[in-house]
Amino acid sequence: MFGTLHLRNLKVLKLNYIATAEEELVAFLRRYGNTLEVLEIRRIKLMAGAWFSALPRLHGIINVGSIHHVSFEGGLYECEDGSSPPARFRAYNFSQPRAAGRLREYLVNGGDCPVTQDTDREWELDD
Repeated sequence: MFGTLHLRNLKVLKLNYIATAEEELVAFLRRYGNTLEVLEIRRIKLMAGAWFSALPRLHGIINVGSIHHVSFEGGLYECEDGSSPPARFRAYNFSQPRAAGRLREYLVNGGDCPVTQDTDREWELDD
């Protein structure tokens, strides 16, 4: 998805309605971890990888970088069955303000990741 794209001094990044692999997303954000100040995420599909492993990696990037504003809208999705093209997706819904706040709090400050390997399908972070 991101390839070798290089944007010098990227400060604001809004990721909306994209499909990518966990490795590509993490590598892209790591590339700009020192310059990014604002990160907005809206409905991202992981075509390969999983959010339970991606989110701790993103926390590491955000925690040591210059990002001071993180926001979420909609949900996070991941390919559930490994088929190509994907037939089913697991959805993590954080459309409620409290749910988005829990995810933002985790990414910025750490603690327990709200998405784990045992998280149920169609799980709401607000449960």
